[in-house]
Amino acid sequence: MGDTLTINYLCARCNGRFGKELDEHLARDTYEGIQRYQNGILSGEARVQRGLSISFADDEDGATRYLVGVPVWIDGTRAKAHNKPAVGLRRRGTEVFEWFTKETLEKGENDFSRYDRIPVHFIGIRPEEMSVYIEALNLRGFEINPEYVKRLSALDPGESSLLYFEGTYSELTYRAFCKVIFHFAVSQLGEAEGSSFPWENVRKFIAQGEPLIRWRLTDEPFWPEESQDYRFRANGYNLRISNSNLGVVGAIQFFNIAKIELLLCPNYKIPASFDARLIPNELPLINPTRIPGILVKHEKRFEIIGVKSGPGITQ
Repeated sequence: MGDTLTINYLCARCNGRFGKELDEHLARDTYEGIQRYQNGILSGEARVQRGLSISFADDEDGATRYLVGVPVWIDGTRAKAHNKPAVGLRRRGTEVFEWFTKETLEKGENDFSRYDRIPVHFIGIRPEEMSVYIEALNLRGFEINPEYVKRLSALDPGESSLLYFEGTYSELTYRAFCKVIFHFAVSQLGEAEGSSFPWENVRKFIAQGEPLIRWRLTDEPFWPEESQDYRFRANGYNLRISNSNLGVVGAIQFFNIAKIELLLCPNYKIPASFDARLIPNELPLINPTRIPGILVKHEKRFEIIGVKSGPGITQ
């Protein structure tokens, strides 16, 4: 297919590459992907998330506060959280524990003199693997007396546990978003439009990551009826393709998390705008005159920190 792509003229090799490279990333290794599990869209395999940090959050339970920060992964086949095997060291002069997986221990980027020698907690680590963790600590000058080792079994966080998510929107994520928006655009505008020259950079960005498309990330509501405090239920995907003062803009939002806008075709216009709301296991709503359902209190679960959005993308 060369360096561009369309919908119906995609070879099996490239289709497989985009499935592995973009679709699986979006579905499994992003916060949007994790929310799919809560909405009943499960994965076919259990796999630890990559590029997404998940840990136990502070539930104000003094008896288990030392477990705050224990690294977690989500089993997408059952929408269930599991802790990763880790070592907990107490920060000197505090009651705060910091938790290290085998990978973070082996990197050796921390100053281990900042931690008390006792207690040391080992959680979810099989007895035959304990020596690997102890050796990694000893190599970094944190010598362990086996008498003070406390081994904890793997945790079942249960239904009410709070989790803390941290990650970044990478180029791969934006390419995956752009792919979804482009497919929606072609479904409404037609294959000939999607294959035309104004969309060339969109096709190249999805395929190669270049040229970089301008983008904006915001917590603004998606639909006119919504506000910062009240939104439609967080149970679906929202899509839009429309004209702006800069050109054609695509917008996408999963489960009321963040709205991402991409400047697809600068200095170009399409004949009409298109909106869609897609709810799993329900018929898609294209250009809905109204969204069925009521507005509910918006629980902000997403915080944008240190993000530089592409300038000037406005509706």
